[in-house]
Amino acid sequence: MGKYPRRTRDTLGRPIPDRLLPIFAGAQRLDEWCRLAEILQIKLGVLAQEEFGCHLHPASLNELFEKLKQHGLAAIPYALCDCHPQELDCPKCEGRRWLTQNEYLEAYTPRQ
Repeated sequence: MGKYPRRTRDTLGRPIPDRLLPIFAGAQRLDEWCRLAEILQIKLGVLAQEEFGCHLHPASLNELFEKLKQHGLAAIPYALCDCHPQELDCPKCEGRRWLTQNEYLEAYTPRQ
């Protein structure tokens, strides 16, 4: 799996089936991408303080990078879905067999 170690359990501690291991390994790649976006955000913020960076508009850059990081973090595989393996139209996971954190919270948080 390259330089990313295999995760063998989801965030809730449940064993990940072999066929979904590459999906959960991708979580580390998305997390790394978010960290790199944060580094770029900081570096552009520093450049924006220079005279030649007067058109970089730090507030706009910060908003853009925050949205990028939110999208990356929202895509990270969080947990296995508890649907039946033959259920192709699961309303929670849409047949993927895994959920992001937002999907998990939406599916399993009691409605008031």
